Amino acid sequence: MARRSRLATLILLVLTATILTVPPAAAAPTWLAPTNISDFGGAAFAPEVVVDAAGRATAVWSRSDGSNSRVETSTRPPGGVWSAPFTISPAGQDAIRPQIAANPEGTVAIVWHQSDGVTDRIQAQIRLASGLIAMPVTLASAAQDDVGDRQVAVDAEGNATAVWNKLIGGSRLAQASTRSAGSGWSAATILSEAGQSVRDLHVDASPSGVGVTAVWARFDGTHRIQASTRSTNGSWPIAMTISPAGAESRAPEVTVDADGDVTAVWRQLEGAHYRVQARTRRDGLNWLAAAVPLSEAGQSATDPHVAYDAAGNLTAIWSRSDGSNERIQASTRPAAAGWKVIPDTLSVAGSDARTPQLAADANGTTTAVWVRDHGTWDRVEASSRPLDSNWSNATVLSANGRNGQVPQIAVDPAGNSIAVWLRFDGFFDRVQAVGLDAAGPTVASLAVPLTGTAGQTVTMSVSASDSWSEIADIGWTFGDGANGSGSSVSHAYAAAGTYEVTVTLTDAVGNATTRTATITIAAAPAPPAPPTVPPAVVPPIGVAPAITGFRLEPARIRAVGSDSAAKRKTKATVVLTAPAKVTFTVKMKGARKPVAKLVRTLGAGKNTFRLTAKIGKKKLKPGRYVVRASTGQSTKKAKLKVVR
Repeated sequence: MARRSRLATLILLVLTATILTVPPAAAAPTWLAPTNISDFGGAAFAPEVVVDAAGRATAVWSRSDGSNSRVETSTRPPGGVWSAPFTISPAGQDAIRPQIAANPEGTVAIVWHQSDGVTDRIQAQIRLASGLIAMPVTLASAAQDDVGDRQVAVDAEGNATAVWNKLIGGSRLAQASTRSAGSGWSAATILSEAGQSVRDLHVDASPSGVGVTAVWARFDGTHRIQASTRSTNGSWPIAMTISPAGAESRAPEVTVDADGDVTAVWRQLEGAHYRVQARTRRDGLNWLAAAVPLSEAGQSATDPHVAYDAAGNLTAIWSRSDGSNERIQASTRPAAAGWKVIPDTLSVAGSDARTPQLAADANGTTTAVWVRDHGTWDRVEASSRPLDSNWSNATVLSANGRNGQVPQIAVDPAGNSIAVWLRFDGFFDRVQAVGLDAAGPTVASLAVPLTGTAGQTVTMSVSASDSWSEIADIGWTFGDGANGSGSSVSHAYAAAGTYEVTVTLTDAVGNATTRTATITIAAAPAPPAPPTVPPAVVPPIGVAPAITGFRLEPARIRAVGSDSAAKRKTKATVVLTAPAKVTFTVKMKGARKPVAKLVRTLGAGKNTFRLTAKIGKKKLKPGRYVVRASTGQSTKKAKLKVVR
């Protein structure tokens, strides 16, 4: 069976503000409709599934091509669809019972049993997180039926470890090979002692990369459970027997947490019945003194499985008879505490339930699947248990009308689950898959400016995706009572202050994710002061406007028609105490009569205008002139010279 990964959520947020994460809004996890992922036309069997921290799922199974069984695989990106099946084993040989494991970063390892009719082989293939797929490699080979019982695990650094048994010197011995990230598979190492055969191998790797442990059942007159943990230098120490002498023990499974703590479960014969046992090794040291019985006495229990969540909480599951039917039961053990004394029963009374599997997510929720007899048909069921809560009522996953068999389960860090199983379509068994949408959308980036200015528009945006459903709504609150919607919004704050911006993304089944950020708004700048206008000089009542200043600049200009490039205009400046009509008369020096006259209405204060040597229709000849400005009661003079 596949390794059940306990993955920590590692999501990189690209932000332009200080971001606070708010727990997703509560919504009922929703199982979606199953879909066929293996092709029609050949019987499939032994499906398995894994999922990495990014939510990418990989399923593997064997399927008949009409002549031989071949290993096929399919992948599903988060928010996408399952790819068409891809065959990874060669034609003309039987390839069966594939096993699969993945680490959080996306490295996937697959091992399977392959035979050409003469030689059995253990084959392995690696798919790196980059998507690069290595060619299959033979880890062990022997005469037909001399190798088998393969398992695989992958640690956080991408190192893969495969275990199997091989007939050597008349006994089946446990062997292992490790593929370090970036290199090839090592030569096989023998893990168990010679002289007696082993069976039921299982291996798991810590999600943090601090340990790999293998377990198996070895015969010494009765079958006993043994375990070995690979040291940091890559060597495997002598196996330790962890089940008691004289008690027939079978079907071990092992799980390793992020701290390197190891727990193994198995079924052990007590009198006439098998009971599920568990034993733990903490802190990389010795195994705790004795195994703890998990299932109750009086009836047999079988098919035990166990998984840690990211916080080190344990859950074990098995099938046990209630005297009339097989029922699915489970027990939990909080981190650093004891196992629950009375197990929980997950399946309903009155019908047989079997082949349980479970997986735990990073938030402590455990999801289990199994098969239950529904009368005419066997159907796949599921139940989930949030941390510190109760198991949900069983949900039927496979459709009625045909049998569903051998379910497997995997979860991503957010708590979304993927289950696969075999369902008969009337002609062949086909692999089906279904998703449990239990988490809101994943936010890839949230952009909220750190600062802004009152009265000015700021733009905010969010980028997100959902593993299983469409994003149905994106709602914003800006912290000042205003709201917005959409992946990109604009808003202007009316007043200065620090505001909390909240965006809530909701998927189609109601799961929501909320993110918050703060923005500090500065006060709007003060408007510029109006220009200062000097007050008008208002003459006393009854006093006529007076000319307080009059000048011509320059006092020398060219005559009209002159070819010279010199100035032909002068600027006349007149300063009045009040608006008035001003008469300008031009008289040649020494003459009695003026030669030109100009009248203008000017305002109070300073007035300017241009004069040339042509005033009205009169052209001034070259000579010296006196220009007089007069209001009738006030007069000022200025000199002007006209030259050629």
